[in-house]
Amino acid sequence: MHQYSKLGIDEDEIKKIKNNLFLANKTSKTYVSDFLSPASQAIIPELLSEYRELQYELVGGYDEAEYQMLVVGRYLEKEFPFKVLSIKYNEKYNHMTHRDVLGSILSLGIKRNKIGDILLSEGLIEVIVSTDIAEYLLFHLEKIKRAKVRVSLHDCLSIEKKEEVKELYLTVSSLRLDAVIASSYNISRKKAKDDILSGLVKVNHLINTNANYMVKENDLISIRKKGRIRLHNIVGLSKKNKYKIEVYKYL
Repeated sequence: MHQYSKLGIDEDEIKKIKNNLFLANKTSKTYVSDFLSPASQAIIPELLSEYRELQYELVGGYDEAEYQMLVVGRYLEKEFPFKVLSIKYNEKYNHMTHRDVLGSILSLGIKRNKIGDILLSEGLIEVIVSTDIAEYLLFHLEKIKRAKVRVSLHDCLSIEKKEEVKELYLTVSSLRLDAVIASSYNISRKKAKDDILSGLVKVNHLINTNANYMVKENDLISIRKKGRIRLHNIVGLSKKNKYKIEVYKYL
């Protein structure tokens, strides 16, 4: 199990996933996990490699959900394992953040793995939550920060997730991880390599300590406390045989 912790994956999550796979393979039942981190989701195909008769689906309320549940079984039951907690408040006097919302929910004794994505718009917050705690939150969530809130339950989201990105057109000597990071984050190659070796860098949600890793199109890269980028497109080579790349920097 230690190989997973080196990748930045919660070992308890992996144990629970493995248990669900074992039970689903042994019985005809469908098993649903709690909300899984992106890192745990990334290795699910590897964990399923020895269970060829099982079907699985990751569900989180919408296509690009960050936190998702694993639904696995020989025959999948098509039921929503989650609810959408719709929270209204007076935006005129209150500004809400993801941290405010999550903190208020956790203060009610709810575990993080029962909460999916949190989406915010003016005067409205939607939180994807596990069905088994939805009713509890409906009756007990009364305030976020100092603001009184009105809560209702739904099956689908009404808010669309919007991520702001800045397009960067860069030229790099190599597609090595340290080179792409140095150029994208405007830091030295040495600093980029130090961050990689220190375990601060993730590629596709998993810690990557290999500075020689060759970055591919659509790879998602993050440095702790410095944000995320995605290599959107390898445009081609310059006259000096350097790589022209298009990078999305998430704001």
